[in-house]
Amino acid sequence: MKIVILNVKYSPNLGDGAIAECLEMQIASSVINSQVSSIDIGGMEDYGVGGSIVSQKLSLTRLLDCLPDKLSSWVKTYTMPTLVSLKYGKIWREKLQNCDAIIIGGGHLFMDIDNYFPSRLMTAVKSAPVGVKIYVHAVGVSQRWTKRGRKFFERAFSHGELSGVSVRDAQSLENWKEVFPFIPAEICRDPAILASELYIDHKQVVKRRGKHVVGLGIADMENMKQHADQDTKVICGNFESYITIIEKLSKANFDIVLFTNGGDDVYLTKLANFIKLKHQELYSVLSIAPKPNKPVELVNLIRSFDAVIAHRLHANILAYSFAVPSIGLGWDRKLESFMHAAGREEFLVKSDNEASNILSMLEMIFSNKHNFSDQVRLEAQAGANRLAASLSTHGDIL
Repeated sequence: MKIVILNVKYSPNLGDGAIAECLEMQIASSVINSQVSSIDIGGMEDYGVGGSIVSQKLSLTRLLDCLPDKLSSWVKTYTMPTLVSLKYGKIWREKLQNCDAIIIGGGHLFMDIDNYFPSRLMTAVKSAPVGVKIYVHAVGVSQRWTKRGRKFFERAFSHGELSGVSVRDAQSLENWKEVFPFIPAEICRDPAILASELYIDHKQVVKRRGKHVVGLGIADMENMKQHADQDTKVICGNFESYITIIEKLSKANFDIVLFTNGGDDVYLTKLANFIKLKHQELYSVLSIAPKPNKPVELVNLIRSFDAVIAHRLHANILAYSFAVPSIGLGWDRKLESFMHAAGREEFLVKSDNEASNILSMLEMIFSNKHNFSDQVRLEAQAGANRLAASLSTHGDIL
């Protein structure tokens, strides 16, 4: 059985790669005689390798960003779909030839910024054989949508047989019902929640002895604003906020490692250079992790910490999977939704004022006054099992 997953596997944000690899492994191990592969709808072919319309430094998308906002948005909305079809249509048709089933997921693929995801997913789905089974699995769904974005997905769904829809959290389910009220959906947790069961053949990580090591995830505030819900504020996302957290961690005698999920490396470099220039004594107590280039490198990095503080959803998800306690820095409902589902809402910093509680949160963590709920892990496994069962029977679960 040939199964093709549509995702953004090779995104610079390695959380997307972890989702893709986990989902591939889950299906390959559960569906007998399956051939599983991914198509990165951004056009990427490998980790860290160019090729996407949106990945290159002088890409068309970036050039369009130089235009006035309304003109740039109009060109992206009405011109880019044609360009994507011309550039990738033939490649995707070859990869999807004789495909039995398409899976759209996981990750935050149902969002509509200049029709980016709707147009690419429609083009990819329509490159598959007519009538192909289509599954939407464990996706994130945003609130903001255009009529054109909805229409693109409706065209994609009508190309095949929509055989199952699941979203990754309660907020996404609410948003799905608003966008597609006549298509039922259920909740299946993020595939990367099961990372600890799937990345088992890779090297064991030996943690340092002595002081506790805290990994502080650094994320580009402007990038987060672009993808966040409009009414949600990015907490502790600027240089000053990061420096304040680092100072507190240093005074509390923690070892501090700055890291990224891969896509914010330039921002981390700018922050590190700023600290080196303006706060030399503070810089001397920092470690800066090398940029991870593949999901397993991010996995092993997060596994090496005693605790994680981060905005990025999959820094928190991977930490949860490997029982590394994390503190989430608020910026988007998807992080809030995960922390709530995982029973770790008390370790979510929801405002700049709450950032002063980070040390007390760490004290709770290292005094073992916190628990890991296994419920969300069980839900992730149950969702993966339901998808595998439906694929195995080639049946319809709607």
